[in-house]
Amino acid sequence: ARMGPSDDPEAVVDQYGRCHSIDGLVVADASIFPTVPRANTNPSSIMVGETIGEWLRTEPSRYSL
Repeated sequence: ARMGPSDDPEAVVDQYGRCHSIDGLVVADASIFPTVPRANTNPSSIMVGETIGEWLRTEPSRYSL
């Protein structure tokens, strides 16, 4: 589920984890990283989850939270 702009044929989600082709689907894990980090992905995954989670809290009606 690589992250990138909607005109990138390899990108599946935008910078907020929103899927380009499935409305309402949000991905918030290491699979959205454009490249695989050389170090442990756990801290980066936590940061992505927290950041996207906070963003989702600002739009609860859109995502049925």
